[in-house]
Amino acid sequence: MFSRNSSDIWEHWTDLKNGFAQYNYCEKVIKKLKKFNNLISQHLLLKFIVLNNYSFTLVEELAFQEKNVYATDLWTSKSQKAFIAITGSWISIDWEIKDIILCFKELEGSHSGLNIKEIFIQILNEFNLGDKRIQKLKNSCETNSLPPLNPIIDVVTQWNLTYNMIERVLMIRIAIDKIAGADRGLRDKELTNDDWNFLKLLLYFLEVFKEISIEMESLKHPTLSFVIPLYNSLIDHVED
Repeated sequence: MFSRNSSDIWEHWTDLKNGFAQYNYCEKVIKKLKKFNNLISQHLLLKFIVLNNYSFTLVEELAFQEKNVYATDLWTSKSQKAFIAITGSWISIDWEIKDIILCFKELEGSHSGLNIKEIFIQILNEFNLGDKRIQKLKNSCETNSLPPLNPIIDVVTQWNLTYNMIERVLMIRIAIDKIAGADRGLRDKELTNDDWNFLKLLLYFLEVFKEISIEMESLKHPTLSFVIPLYNSLIDHVED
């Protein structure tokens, strides 16, 4: 048994007394981490603030207080059923570490990263723990009279999505600048005027690729006589 001061999560584990613990419902064994010490953590935070010349009001900022840590684990039971567990951890205002099991369910489908990601996002949304910066971005869009649009994530093998991503970012530039300037965790990623100008040039460069790919997708059976001129126009565009 674990100490009464330990997290409720450990009710599902058996202490092996050798630095490891075994899950009660299968043979999963993990290495235990060192116990959280709030006094040591406060001392390290104070040292971090002083050495970096930060203001002591840093800990009062919303971006600092909203930090949560999530962890996932997967394993297969003796009956060859796959399970996924998602836990959340955070430090309370009293400097006590808190843990909670957000999900413990059978994993349907493959063990691919995409499948795990979808389940992870689904669980976070069920608990209203999704990325709060997205909501802040929507609020900033509305405040600056912009449409409340979400960012588009590109895929390295699809230049159309890259074009759409850059186009969307330029549409809500004002809102993004406001968020980055107000969030200490994003200030090192804030875009400069040169960065924004480069994105405009990149958008212009990718525009031809998108137009041609859409034109080719409109045909069920494109022929060489149709494709080769488009291919040549792409080469000319790149060389120019």
